[in-house]
Amino acid sequence: FVAPCRYAGVHAHEGVEQGRRDDMEAMVYTIAFLLRGELPWDQRGVVDAELYLKVVGKSKRRVLDSIPSSPGADLEEVAEDVSLCQDLPPELQEMLVKLLLEVKKTKFEQEPDYEKMRAILRMALFRLTGNTDIGKSYADYDWMSAGVSWSGGTISFKKQ
Repeated sequence: FVAPCRYAGVHAHEGVEQGRRDDMEAMVYTIAFLLRGELPWDQRGVVDAELYLKVVGKSKRRVLDSIPSSPGADLEEVAEDVSLCQDLPPELQEMLVKLLLEVKKTKFEQEPDYEKMRAILRMALFRLTGNTDIGKSYADYDWMSAGVSWSGGTISFKKQ
């Protein structure tokens, strides 16, 4: 492994060539870590690195296998069985399951549906905050009053 195995997609553990879908899977694990503070496969004090890689790979395979391939599945019920979703609010559980469903249905040669994944993230944020202007309005950030502004991808600082 060149990168931390904590976030790597299951294909990295299985020795399969990785693609854009694997980057998206790693993104989902990173989001889950940021939300939960840990991942189901985190273990402290591991001595045998090779064994650890196998255990983590199997845990990730179980997570992906628990995601149904059919879009008509009851996502709330699925989230209860997905260890990655434990201890999260329903809105975030549903978001993680939907993101993993997108990862799972993306074939190696396909470009992931980035717009759909962004929409899933935006919907979860909307359901949690009620903000309908996500990603466009920066007026509520405390750093705005400190003389820092953001416009068109550029950060500017006002001298105080």
